[in-house]
Amino acid sequence: MNRTVHRLLSIAVLSSLIAACGGEGVVDNDSEDTGSGVVREDDAPSPTPSPTPTTTLNVASQAQGGIASSDYDAPQANGAIDDQTSTHWTSQAGTPLEIKFEVVERVQKLIIHKNAGTVHTGSNPDLVVELSLNGRDWQTSAITNSSADIPCTHTNSSDTHLECTMDIRQAQYLRITSQNGKAYEITEVEVIAVQ
Repeated sequence: MNRTVHRLLSIAVLSSLIAACGGEGVVDNDSEDTGSGVVREDDAPSPTPSPTPTTTLNVASQAQGGIASSDYDAPQANGAIDDQTSTHWTSQAGTPLEIKFEVVERVQKLIIHKNAGTVHTGSNPDLVVELSLNGRDWQTSAITNSSADIPCTHTNSSDTHLECTMDIRQAQYLRITSQNGKAYEITEVEVIAVQ
């Protein structure tokens, strides 16, 4: 086999190997090298790596270490975080349900599922929903309260659920308090955090 054919075969094999490994090669035919062809990488910029996908998790869930407590209907408090809509916790005006997450989380969305019934919202809502980093200092969510500390970037509500998407906020506690003499059956509370 003459030297020119051998060189062309070597270049073809090398180019095939580079392509098979996901790279692109360009043969530099202007090289003074008389051995096998010289391969240089394409001058095109490498593709931008895609961002790591964001994982979300319901951190209020008992399965994720959430703990629910209340001075009213205490035995049923966990019915609001057991991932089953067939169970519930019944509120009493002025007595909150408090949920503690296992650790401080990056909260992005709140969803409260309830048995059918309206909830008055506005500046004097029937349900007040609050978040806290330490369990002492609370900030009100705009999920029901129009004069809240934590605005919603998107809301969605019906007779059976209230939903608020917000800018990510650090928290380890959620508190729900009914007022105005109203009581609600809370079937499930979801606190969606970005991991």
